[in-house]
Amino acid sequence: MRHLAAFALPFGAAAALYVYLLSPAAGLILCALCLLGAALCLWLRPAWKRTSVAALGLAVGFLWSCAYELLFLQPVWQVSGQTMALTAQVRDYPTQTDYGCKVTVGATINGRRAKILLYLDDTAMTLEPGDTVSLQAELKRSVEGMDEDETLWYQSKGIQLLAYGRSQAAVTRAEKTPVFLLPVVFAGKLRQTIFKMMPEDTAGYLQALLTGDKSGLSYSQISQMNRAGVSHTVAISGMHVSILLTMLYFLLGKNQRLTALIGIPLALCFALMTGASPSVVRATVMQLILLLAPIFGRENDPLTSMCAALLLILGQNPWAVSNVSFQLSFAAVAGILLLMSPLQRWMRRPKWVQRLCNCKWTRGITRFLIGGVATTLGALAFTVPICAACFGTVSLYAPLTNVLILWVVSIVFTAGLICCLAGLVWLPAGRVLGWLLAWPIRYILAVTEFVSNLPFAAVYTASVYIVLWLFCTYGILALCLTGKKKPAALSCGCVSVCLAAAVALTVMESRPRQFHITALDVGQGQSICMQSGDFSALMDCGGSKDGEAGEAAARLLTAGGTDELDCLILSHYDDDHINGVEQLFSRLHVETLYLPDVEPDTDARRQIEALAAENETRIVYVTEDMTLPFDGGSLQIFAPVSSYDENAACLSVLYTAGEYDMLVTADMDKYAEYALMESHALPDVELYVAGHHGSKYSTSAELLDTIQPETVLISVGRNSFGHPAQEVLERCAEAGAEVYRTDLCGNITIGR
Repeated sequence: MRHLAAFALPFGAAAALYVYLLSPAAGLILCALCLLGAALCLWLRPAWKRTSVAALGLAVGFLWSCAYELLFLQPVWQVSGQTMALTAQVRDYPTQTDYGCKVTVGATINGRRAKILLYLDDTAMTLEPGDTVSLQAELKRSVEGMDEDETLWYQSKGIQLLAYGRSQAAVTRAEKTPVFLLPVVFAGKLRQTIFKMMPEDTAGYLQALLTGDKSGLSYSQISQMNRAGVSHTVAISGMHVSILLTMLYFLLGKNQRLTALIGIPLALCFALMTGASPSVVRATVMQLILLLAPIFGRENDPLTSMCAALLLILGQNPWAVSNVSFQLSFAAVAGILLLMSPLQRWMRRPKWVQRLCNCKWTRGITRFLIGGVATTLGALAFTVPICAACFGTVSLYAPLTNVLILWVVSIVFTAGLICCLAGLVWLPAGRVLGWLLAWPIRYILAVTEFVSNLPFAAVYTASVYIVLWLFCTYGILALCLTGKKKPAALSCGCVSVCLAAAVALTVMESRPRQFHITALDVGQGQSICMQSGDFSALMDCGGSKDGEAGEAAARLLTAGGTDELDCLILSHYDDDHINGVEQLFSRLHVETLYLPDVEPDTDARRQIEALAAENETRIVYVTEDMTLPFDGGSLQIFAPVSSYDENAACLSVLYTAGEYDMLVTADMDKYAEYALMESHALPDVELYVAGHHGSKYSTSAELLDTIQPETVLISVGRNSFGHPAQEVLERCAEAGAEVYRTDLCGNITIGR
């Protein structure tokens, strides 16, 4: 059976190479070369059978990826950019968006079945799985400005097209829900039951744990889980399938046939109910082989099971290899299979540990702790590089958090299913059980929050020193695994010393000698961080996605070893300038908040004020110009100079550090800029942050002529407004200013 691994692993490698790097022509050429290599291996050295199998796996991987694109994807992609009549079957429940809702549908395009993400207005929120919708829709392979990673993400989920409704959808209700959609319907009823029976503060976590739907969790909670290293507990994975079947083993005892008879459909239904993500499919296939092996008199081989799952997933969609869930799931299992046993032996080596393992009073807890830590470290060994590359985060306390909560997660998962079934039968019974279940969930959330707020709970790969530490760590790990002698204690000491040095160097680099100005990459929004010595200020905190701007600012500041922000200045109350404030407050203590005294009756202003009061932050309403001095410079906050709309009635700032000046005019249009120039003697500045994300109505030629900037920063992301406008780029060029954009450069830091 190990020949399956020799075939499957190269097959997966070929699919990854094709998806990320190759064209159909290149894929076919490599396929032919690999077939030739396989034939030569068998002809020259018959003993090289596995090498030949591996070459064959590469050839088939290239061939199938190429065939899948040519036969299934390209016929569907041909309609991209067209508006056409679309008739599709609803495959899931709709979810709310900023401008309506979106829902996954299936349709036939050019004779091929296609999975489409359809965007509609709010009236479509009543759609249910199995319904049929007919409408005029604009079909796109990807939207304008979407980068390659986002396009790959959709394709890895099996979504070939995005569709935008251009007419009212005609809906035909399903008389009977199709059988293959029944698990989806059950998942919907499960979510409704959870929110009816559970206390509000715990319902979101139980929904995520049982169904993988994290919409009930706040951005702050998800961020805490990432920093504590336990986000996998709410990303449906092999752990959840294992808990489900372990519960079945416990109930049915040693009756293997009955366990398989019930467990196989149960695992399949659970996979469909939770969206059949690659991690769930992988775990389900491995568990099904585990159930079937003793019935057919075969020994279960975890590596063979994993490779069978790999072939099944990539055989259905080679683009699944680019899905982070797929990568993390297989990396975690590979790490556990390869490293768990060596780690357990190493941890049992000290004599005092052996005594604990042999003592009847401490044997159970000691073995449990060793097993838990070894499993966590094994999984982390291969998943940390993926998390670092994809999310820029490395959790340092993940082993500790997992030992503290994983045993409770298993209990909550099992008890949660029982509570939900009770709630579906009789809601009052579910509410009583839900009240009891809420306490272990609160324990999980409390431990996660505590660990995530510890100093340096996570480190970030934005620092080159952390990246070098990771390379050093994996170099030491490779030496330990391949060398004859494995000085584990010395290796751990080296890793710890390197980590301490990397953190210290990151802190030193983050503390500016004179000043640092950082335009954070927050998508379509603005967040400008100003640091000088121990003084720190943030101008606006908003972006394309709720919470991300606050997290980005917190990462920048905590990397320098501080958990405080001296002042937060919000220019106005537009969402793309304030939607990260809640997350910022959850990560840092903000000393003073500066607000414009406008829009007193809006929900946005009231929420900001409530957050400040809750976090004991002083609020200052800027009704006249203010100057905040700091060592080596000053920060001037200009009160609104116009009031004809919310963009004009915003705060602006002039930051001065030594002889370096920066002007930020937020979303002012050219008329507000004229008013600012008339009422203030603006100096020549070295840096100007373009108004309104590069809108053609801002950053006027008159303002550029007045302030003579050397550099212009544009805080912008993917948008439908045409930002930055070509006129603005031309005006900046005519003024002799260099232009840098966050959508092209990421975070932009200028400092001395």
